[in-house]
Amino acid sequence: MTRLRRQIDRTGDPRLSRLLTELEAYADPTGGEAGHRFDPVAIPLIVTSSVGDLHLLSTIATFGTATDITVADLSIEAFYPADDVTRERLNTAARR
Repeated sequence: MTRLRRQIDRTGDPRLSRLLTELEAYADPTGGEAGHRFDPVAIPLIVTSSVGDLHLLSTIATFGTATDITVADLSIEAFYPADDVTRERLNTAARR
């Protein structure tokens, strides 16, 4: 959410503003615990899928010193299995 707010401040993109409004409307899974924070390098994500719950770690890479304006706005988000069960579920789904 913090990253999204920074992008909105930097770009003024109305689509990102609408996304932020939508995300803020979702229930807080932490129950509103003050001070609840995730490690900014890898953020846990749980996705319910047809093969069961997937426990993933998300990480985002950005090009902060890029001189090309197109590359400066590029972010790459990668998702990695956080446990062996998720790894196997993803492998099973990929073979289908």
